[in-house]
Amino acid sequence: MSAHFEGFRRADGSVGVRNHVLVMSVTGLTSPTARRIGRAVPGARVVATPFGSGLFGEDAALQRRALAGFGRHPNVAAALVIGGTPPYVREIADAMPISRPAVSRHLRLLKDAGMVTEHAQGTRRIYHLQEQGMRAVQEYLEGVWGEAAGRFRLLAENTADPKRAQDG
Repeated sequence: MSAHFEGFRRADGSVGVRNHVLVMSVTGLTSPTARRIGRAVPGARVVATPFGSGLFGEDAALQRRALAGFGRHPNVAAALVIGGTPPYVREIADAMPISRPAVSRHLRLLKDAGMVTEHAQGTRRIYHLQEQGMRAVQEYLEGVWGEAAGRFRLLAENTADPKRAQDG
């Protein structure tokens, strides 16, 4: 018998199973937005930090490494990085293992679906989330994942934690 699972190989060679959408706020001011998106996306995990672009030196480096580590976790299918300072957001996003062509494809799909708008800034394209796009994403994900997420939640809530059973 051979063991297998439905997964994928990342650009850095690690393997993932795409269980979670990660919504990361990399500055304190964007944390409410990240939480709102997290509530709208079934199964999403939110990482919100109280500080961000105001950190300096080793504190800033430590936070960047930690946030990028969350994004590289093998169970993260996609990461949405939100921040008020585009260069800082880019620093975090650049540390995650996704190819630029893949990012471009995803952004093009989001734009075609009316979920983001873009504008040129020199040679770069800056994308902004659209409110009506969030509603469309929420409806879509609830349709696709709503029932599966409910079943998973029911299973998780009704499965004994082996460590607690040993300790108790």
